[in-house]
Amino acid sequence: MAAGVMCPDHPEEKLRFLCVPCDRLVCRDCKLTDHEGHKSVDVAKTSDDTRQKLQGHVARLKERMKILNVVMEEAEDDRRAAMAAQRDIADEIRRRAAMMTECVKQLEQQALDTLDSAMNLVNDEIDSTVKDLEYRRGEIKDMVETTRSALSSMDTGDTYNPVLAFTLEHDLRSGRGKGENLEMLTEGLPVFSVRPILYRPVVLSEDTVRMFIGLPQFAQVSKATPRVSVSPVFNCGGASIAGINSICPMADGTVWIASDVGEGSSDQQVALFSQQGKLIREETLRGPVSLVRVTKVKAFVGGKYVAKILNASESCNVVLEKDYSSDQYQNISCKSENAIAVFSKLKLRYAIMSSQAAPPHCLCKMDVKHSSLPLAAFTFVRTMDCPRPVAMDVDSSGQFLAVVTCDQAVRVFRLSDQHPPSVYCPSGESFSPSDVCFYTIGGKEMLLVADWFNSTVNVLEYCDGIRFVSYFGSGCPLLQQPTALTQDDSGRLWVGCKDGHILTCSEAEGTEQK
Repeated sequence: MAAGVMCPDHPEEKLRFLCVPCDRLVCRDCKLTDHEGHKSVDVAKTSDDTRQKLQGHVARLKERMKILNVVMEEAEDDRRAAMAAQRDIADEIRRRAAMMTECVKQLEQQALDTLDSAMNLVNDEIDSTVKDLEYRRGEIKDMVETTRSALSSMDTGDTYNPVLAFTLEHDLRSGRGKGENLEMLTEGLPVFSVRPILYRPVVLSEDTVRMFIGLPQFAQVSKATPRVSVSPVFNCGGASIAGINSICPMADGTVWIASDVGEGSSDQQVALFSQQGKLIREETLRGPVSLVRVTKVKAFVGGKYVAKILNASESCNVVLEKDYSSDQYQNISCKSENAIAVFSKLKLRYAIMSSQAAPPHCLCKMDVKHSSLPLAAFTFVRTMDCPRPVAMDVDSSGQFLAVVTCDQAVRVFRLSDQHPPSVYCPSGESFSPSDVCFYTIGGKEMLLVADWFNSTVNVLEYCDGIRFVSYFGSGCPLLQQPTALTQDDSGRLWVGCKDGHILTCSEAEGTEQK
């Protein structure tokens, strides 16, 4: 209240008091008359206290305002993060929808192509049948004309041939002559025949109909074939990846992958990925010193990857083993006459000693007891008279060795004898094996062969000769040119593709392919 405000009832007095019960300002006379006995306070004395309280209240409000501003900023940050997450999820949904759409389109085109091929076969068979019918109709027409001519000759008194009349009547009544030549016994008459009609109605079986829509992947084998489900894990590919050579799943869930670095390059890239496909570390191998270079990372053995190293002059071949937990290489073999061509993946440590010239090659087993020595000890197992090995694997019993050779074939050797191997190379088909792996399906160990050309994995029986059983990989998701196979400790099959996709395969419930 400003100083000098006068009381309306007592103009000579100022409003200096606040009547608490009435909640109004009064003067001294009002306090003594109308508001006598009411509790009142002196406004002048309490204004300073009130001002201080109000100032303190304003300060507290300002502090709360700051807190509210911080909370509002955090809320806006949450809004922006949620919107960014929404965009990422929407992009992922669109990406996966596009993948599914592309997969469906591929299945649709594959089904239409299969249907077109089947219809072409049906049309060819119908065309052949129509030609047979037309030919038969012409022959019957000729037979009718010949018969009429014979009858006409009898009616006109011309020379009557009883042999011809008897033959025609007998053949027409008995149906004799189908598929045979009916030779006319009278000189000058034509020779004609009735060809058998081999028309068969086309019946689409259940498997054929299902094949048209892309459902079965074992349409031509027994329905008892176990089902194998394929699941994508991640894509480690990119412009610098020219093909995956080897995969090593670790017990902690991480995955080591060795791949080529670009077409025509001898360099190798070894990278560690998480199960979600996040790159943890990578290294491009060009050799420990400038005089050597890495040509292939061929195996992961006991937590280490094994690389084949050639010196610049290529006068000798050195195989170095590198522990990926350190930056040190360990020389495990140095051969001036023979080179290490292939190492096995996991399990047993086998090596194929391949001369620079022609076969035979020598299969040796590495003695792990001497792994700490500068030169590892190798024990001879058997000779291998075959083209240059490319990839190999040993079965769980250690009795069979499967080898992919450079002539686009798969050979299975018995390690207990020197007998020639069984050879799998489909004749008349495009077949480009890139890797092999022994894998248990339906309680039976099978030989899996990655077919790079057809983008499938073939399932083979191998104990008593090689026999094709089935294949998988042409369904959804597709295997795009598989180049590497391996099995982890849990029984899952890992597949690496040329484009960098990593997939896992496992035996699923049921008997038909998903």
